[in-house]
Amino acid sequence: MRILKIHSKDFKEIEAIGNSVLPIYYTMFDLHQMIRNNKFLLFKIVSGVKIVGFIILEKEAKNFHICSFGIVKEYQRQGIATGVLDRIKKKYNDCSLSLNVHVENTKAISCYEKNGFQKKKFLSKYYCVFTSCNDAYYMVCSQK
Repeated sequence: MRILKIHSKDFKEIEAIGNSVLPIYYTMFDLHQMIRNNKFLLFKIVSGVKIVGFIILEKEAKNFHICSFGIVKEYQRQGIATGVLDRIKKKYNDCSLSLNVHVENTKAISCYEKNGFQKKKFLSKYYCVFTSCNDAYYMVCSQK
């Protein structure tokens, strides 16, 4: 598994992965905006020659906020998320990591907790899309 910077030629595939595994995902337009802004770090996760996932981080002082993290379904539950989080924690070891996650996404919450994240705040109606509003947890992994 390799973690490489996302390039504009990857946007269509990244959007498709997000659409297939996440309830809310970034479009190609969003990705174009983010890649131009140096506070965002966009990485693809590659197995062989296939993109099997991605992670998007936003730099905030002494924290990196995980904006989006998706892995293709057939590659889930193989330790890839843990491997990616370990590499991110090692690379940015002087910073904390944070994220927001749907309260209903118990699989992701379990993965994050296994990797040292703790629920810090309940965010009522955080995800409001179309006609539904879903709650989220704000989770933090402090490395200090």
